[in-house]
Amino acid sequence: MNRGLCVALIALHATDATAETGFTVAAGGGVNVDAPFVAAHVGRRFARAPFVELYLDYSYDRPISEFSFQTFGIGVRTYLALSPRFELFHQAMVGFVVSSSGRGAVQDRQIGERLLGPILTQGI
Repeated sequence: MNRGLCVALIALHATDATAETGFTVAAGGGVNVDAPFVAAHVGRRFARAPFVELYLDYSYDRPISEFSFQTFGIGVRTYLALSPRFELFHQAMVGFVVSSSGRGAVQDRQIGERLLGPILTQGI
């Protein structure tokens, strides 16, 4: 899944007064080849390791070929640099991809036909 250009639209952080800990919520969008996608993350940073965040991922992608698809995953971010306005991190996620059931001659596909397999992503 080459997501190409990804633009973050919203990034909200719930933090305590002593460290960058708490729950995080983020939403974004961009293009996958030439089809738009949207994504949402819900994460958690921990007081004993504020540089690590576990998160759940969901995205919806418009069709690249015949079917639209959704991804569901779990990931971890390791923050390399934190400042009030800038965060540099390494991110790795594992999940799975499910396509739509289809329309027209290929409608009502069973779940076994819709599971497209695992997705593994990482990057800075």
